[in-house]
Amino acid sequence: MSAPLTATTPKPHAPDDGDTGRRKRGMAIAALVPIRKHGSGYRVLAQSVQGGHYTVNLDGDQPTCTCPDWALRRRDCKHIIAVRLAVHRDSQGDSGELGAGELETHEAGETVLEITSQRPTYGQNWKAYSAAQEQEGQLFPALLHGLCGSVVQPDYEYGRPRLPISDMVFCIARKEYSGLSRRRVMSILRDDYGRGLISHLPSSGSLTKYIDSPELTPVLKRLVQESARPLAAVETKLAVDSTGFGTSVYDHWFEHKWGKEIRQAQWIKAHIMCGTLTNIITAVEVTSGNRNDTKYLRRLLRRSTENFNVEELSADKGYLSKKNFEAAAALGVDLYMPFKVDSRERNPKRKRSRAWEKAFRYFHDHREEFLQHYHLRSNAESTMQMLKSKFGTSVRARTQTGQFNELLARCLCHNICVLIRSKYEYGIEIDFHSRIPDPGPWSREKSQQLERFFVLA
Repeated sequence: MSAPLTATTPKPHAPDDGDTGRRKRGMAIAALVPIRKHGSGYRVLAQSVQGGHYTVNLDGDQPTCTCPDWALRRRDCKHIIAVRLAVHRDSQGDSGELGAGELETHEAGETVLEITSQRPTYGQNWKAYSAAQEQEGQLFPALLHGLCGSVVQPDYEYGRPRLPISDMVFCIARKEYSGLSRRRVMSILRDDYGRGLISHLPSSGSLTKYIDSPELTPVLKRLVQESARPLAAVETKLAVDSTGFGTSVYDHWFEHKWGKEIRQAQWIKAHIMCGTLTNIITAVEVTSGNRNDTKYLRRLLRRSTENFNVEELSADKGYLSKKNFEAAAALGVDLYMPFKVDSRERNPKRKRSRAWEKAFRYFHDHREEFLQHYHLRSNAESTMQMLKSKFGTSVRARTQTGQFNELLARCLCHNICVLIRSKYEYGIEIDFHSRIPDPGPWSREKSQQLERFFVLA
């Protein structure tokens, strides 16, 4: 038999984290460490002593253990919890809560219960998913055309008449969705022009000119928000995160210490707030790669609440600040964010923050309940993976403005693809030509229906 894995335990000088922490460590031991039946009790390997073990006896009115924790507290320790879970799982067989157990009998008559954990499984409506994937290429241009129809063309003042902004946004998004270069995508744009989806057919050079235009950046940001609007009745729990994208531009400098030239690629960063059920992007900001994440949470949350009734938001430690907690509390949003090791509930030298103190106490006093909410943040990672796997991990534009616009166009394409999937899986009607009505009381009922398809805890 292979050597057993060891469960993670706190260091000897670590503070006592209570019964909740003991239960978590007991579950880890039951899942990773072999538990041996020894006489009238069970032998559990010790994690703090190399080669040591403790004996647990479940007989009698009160279980006993030979570990120092039980000797001090005379209450259930992590070893007793692990043995109880292992015995329960063994009695349940493959349908046990934590996984299946395998019994092996050795020559000495010693029985070993090897505990293995099971990977969680996620339900998927494959019929609706296949239909959405098959029809995506046909529905994408129509939805993009309806969305671009809301773009207002600036008034003509002087000079040569410019191409319609709505047509250029359509062409740029089509280019990013196809993954082709600006020259190869022209054949697709000619077909779209023949179908009446655009009023003017631009040249390949015009695509480059408009991608590098700073006037297009606020238009693309607004369209990303508008494209998420049909799911306002569904998404009430959001998550925020950032990710980097590579570019084709490199920085060069001479390193005197090593006596050679250093070449390093530049990169940009996308700050995204998304729904935790459908992975729709509710707001996005694109910056250079060296920008800090903290201050962008407030900006993204404020823009998301314009269309969504946000109940809670999950974020990692990179967004930890008192201003973010206060901004979320002012908008009526419950912000779930872990605290750092050196974080304190109150600094007597600074002004008090009620929102910070409330979140700090909740994080330390209700850790299990906090983790159930904070686990939703992993959906932001899924959104990043969806965006990169479908549209690439780097951008092609040479200028920084062009790189920002290119990435914003990809976020717009991602949202349209999510809407197509939602149309087939949940029967959501999408019409960008008319104003989307207020979700009203239907939102909570629809959210409960969607929870059947996604694991939230």
